[in-house]
Amino acid sequence: MQGSREVSIYEAAIGYIKVANEAMARPIRTLTQARGYNPKNHVLSVFGGAGAQHACSIARDLGVSKVLVHRYCGILSAYGLGLADVVKEQETPCQLFLEAEGTLSRAESEFDKLEQVSGAELHESGFAKSDHQRFLNLRYEGTDTSLMVAGGPSSDIAHYVQGFEESHRREFGFNLEKRRITVDNIRVRSVGRMDVIN
Repeated sequence: MQGSREVSIYEAAIGYIKVANEAMARPIRTLTQARGYNPKNHVLSVFGGAGAQHACSIARDLGVSKVLVHRYCGILSAYGLGLADVVKEQETPCQLFLEAEGTLSRAESEFDKLEQVSGAELHESGFAKSDHQRFLNLRYEGTDTSLMVAGGPSSDIAHYVQGFEESHRREFGFNLEKRRITVDNIRVRSVGRMDVIN
């Protein structure tokens, strides 16, 4: 190509490292700034086998002045993976209005079915028991953005309405007072707890 030049192996390697650094810095930048945090006011904590060799460049890209490199940072990912809870999620679609008669009883029935499926999967993975969390994915009728609202074993419609309205106001700054609430889907999140390694 006209205007191109041959690069050395060293320059190519540095180019790959810069691409890798940007691939790691971008999500940090996105997650912090999207929530109103300035990365410059925080410490960059390093983990992973190659974390230390990328830390200073990423910190410079983010404007972070302090980096924490734990003495075992090279094994923290593997250690965390060994201690992480195992999660199974099951969901089923449901196009009903939240306040309609029978919606909640249908949801309860679906919750029970989904808990049995995900509980059986966790049992096959070696977990004697599992914890289940129930959610309804809710949105205002005529809108396209739904919000997940957590429930419990005996949650009523008022609980879900209140949870949805609080989430909607926090997320969008307003509520549609006279709009019906639609249940998009029913979800169960089942968690198999790992034993803590001493």
